[in-house]
Amino acid sequence: MQGTFLLLQIRNDQDPMRKHELECFANRLGVRESAIETWNLLHGPPPTDRISRAAAVLVGGSGDYSVVKGGPWLPAAIDAMQRLIDEGVPTFASCWGFQAMSLAIGGRVGNLPTRGHVGTYTLEATPAGRRDTLFGELGDTFTAQLGHEDVVTEVPDSATVLALSSHGDIQAWRIGALDIWGTQFHPELRMDDLALRLRTYPKYITDIRGMTWDEFAQAHLQPSPETDALLKAFAQLVL
Repeated sequence: MQGTFLLLQIRNDQDPMRKHELECFANRLGVRESAIETWNLLHGPPPTDRISRAAAVLVGGSGDYSVVKGGPWLPAAIDAMQRLIDEGVPTFASCWGFQAMSLAIGGRVGNLPTRGHVGTYTLEATPAGRRDTLFGELGDTFTAQLGHEDVVTEVPDSATVLALSSHGDIQAWRIGALDIWGTQFHPELRMDDLALRLRTYPKYITDIRGMTWDEFAQAHLQPSPETDALLKAFAQLVL
């Protein structure tokens, strides 16, 4: 597989999950870590040359930052999302990236911990998702790894909803006919990866789930084989 990727992150420089996120994306894409450049959106938008030389852009999650709670970094980060859309740059956005791109296209995002998902969930493909070039291989239902309290509550008609949670929350979309997909879930994470991520950010278990780690791990973690190959399929499609 040829081509380089640009991973846009929104994590503190000292956050060990910055490196872990890179490792996970590389593993699921089936490339070496050296094939992925990174840029931290907390330091501003990526330079033009970083985007222009990337075959595709990835937008990752965030343990400490929220598009709802915002911060001085947010307007430039949303502008960067808008630029990717305006220029039709092949992009895959997960979790925080999904929420940020949803805002960029005129959607709505709310901080709704009671509707957040933490753990492994079974999601349902919409009719459009079952027909989609990328998502069609996932089947009618599939398992995925999630960890979020901000929820995309509405997207405009320019985004085709591809998957929903059991209580109807938007879990994936594609923007028009562009090679731009977004997921609330983490296709870059396997079960063990999510476990490490949640041990690093324990508030998701204590504040959202209200459980101890052992209770949570036994009841809410399982493999998600259907989504393991999603990013590799994205790369093959856009490259």
